[in-house]
Amino acid sequence: MNFTLPGKARPFFKTVTERTPKYLMFDSWYLCTLIGLRERTLGARDELEDEYFIDHYPEDFKAQADFLAGLLIDAELDRNRIDVNDKASVEREMILLLDPSRTTGLSESGVEILNRYAVGGFAKLEDAMLPPANVEDLLVKYAELWGGQD
Repeated sequence: MNFTLPGKARPFFKTVTERTPKYLMFDSWYLCTLIGLRERTLGARDELEDEYFIDHYPEDFKAQADFLAGLLIDAELDRNRIDVNDKASVEREMILLLDPSRTTGLSESGVEILNRYAVGGFAKLEDAMLPPANVEDLLVKYAELWGGQD
C-alpha cells in the first residue's frame, strides 16, 4: 500500500487543487493525516480510494519523513496503550510500522495505518468546514480547527 486519499477528500479539495498550481494532492493527504494523528482517530480502510496517488514523499515533504514516522509511532503507542518504558513492546511496534528499505521508511502496515489516520482526520475536517474555495480559506479554517476555535 502507498499513500492513498480518503474517498471523499478529492472532491472536497478539488477547488483548491485546481486554483493553486503549487498545491499538491499530497498536501491534502498530509493535512488530513496530521489531524487524524493528533486526534488519534483511525478511519476505516474501506473509506480510502481504491488506488494510491503516490508511492513516495514529494520532494518538498522528504524532510518530513522522520517527523511523520515519529508522529505515527507516538500515536500508535498511545492508541494501543503501550507504556513507553516497556522497551520490548515499543520495539515491536516500531518493527511493525517502519521499514528503512522502503523509500518512505515505513512498512506496508505503517503506510496503511497512516492512510487510516488520514481518513479519521478528513472526517474531522469535513465536520468542521465546507469545502474550501481557495488555499487561504483552507489554511485559516485549518488553523482554527487545530487551535480548537471552530
